[in-house]
Amino acid sequence: MSKFRYILCLGILSFFYGCDNSFTVKNSNALTFEKSSRISLKEIAQGRSKTAKFYVRNIGNFPITIDKLVTSCGCTAASIDFGVIGPGKGATLQAEMSNYGRMGLFMAQIDVFWSAKDNSIQGKITAIVDAIAEQAATSSTNAINFDTVEVNSKPISKEFEIRRGNSAENWNQIKITSKSKNITARCITEPDQSPVRIEVQLNTNGLHIGHFKDRIEFELLNKRNASVKKISLLVEASLNGNLKAVPSSLYFGILPVGKSMKRVIELKSINGQEFSFEGVDCSEVKGKISLIEQLKNRNSVFLTFEYSAPNELGNFSSNLYISVLDNGKKESLEIPIIGFVKK
Repeated sequence: MSKFRYILCLGILSFFYGCDNSFTVKNSNALTFEKSSRISLKEIAQGRSKTAKFYVRNIGNFPITIDKLVTSCGCTAASIDFGVIGPGKGATLQAEMSNYGRMGLFMAQIDVFWSAKDNSIQGKITAIVDAIAEQAATSSTNAINFDTVEVNSKPISKEFEIRRGNSAENWNQIKITSKSKNITARCITEPDQSPVRIEVQLNTNGLHIGHFKDRIEFELLNKRNASVKKISLLVEASLNGNLKAVPSSLYFGILPVGKSMKRVIELKSINGQEFSFEGVDCSEVKGKISLIEQLKNRNSVFLTFEYSAPNELGNFSSNLYISVLDNGKKESLEIPIIGFVKK
């Protein structure tokens, strides 16, 4: 009798557990990758993107619904071409990876969450995509600054480097172009080496006292003389001489259209030697400017300028150049002209 009760209890328990099982969420491996779950996109250039394609298949006997795609990195966007995948059917999972400011190796994980049979069965598969951020040739600096230099002095030079990136740039020549005849450059090491050391030279003969600014361009060429990349550098220097102006610029403030204003500049010899005033170059001046008076003592010259505002409203700025003869050498001083035109 006791044996019969034991078997009966087991049967009742089995019945109830069997009924409960239909409401339990099950994990399943019904969705799987046909090939690899990891793809390497190799190199991606800065500002560009590449797409990896993964192929998945439903190997179960029930339709699968794709619930969501989750990527681990903002550099990657994922999509799949079917929201529901039938038994035995496949789908393409695409992962677009972008390179914006990345360095070296970077990767992303794409989690595919799916379900079936009214969510009673759920699963997840994971794809991984990686790439190397392609780095083009770069310069070790954006500007060559010679700081303070004397005009008509010996040429001075500074060095910088052009470094090869990890991209497929196959350049072995460098074409150097400068708008200014006072800036020259040469390769110290051969262009097919890495890094390439380059010397930039500034010759101050004939330059104006004041602020010097120009650009020099380095064009990287391959064996077919085709351009691979251009690197442009700013070249700057503060040029001193035996002459200075007080004030250092002509500031006319706010000028109504058609009105004029006078300003006085004193030219001084720094070393106390006498110099002679040669003339004024006003060819770059916007508006009309005239030298209306000059007074000279032993070490100074006082110049009075009258300026008529241009017709264009708003800020104006340009330069004039004052030339003197100092101890047999000609020097030229740059004077900025600044102001604002109103109606």
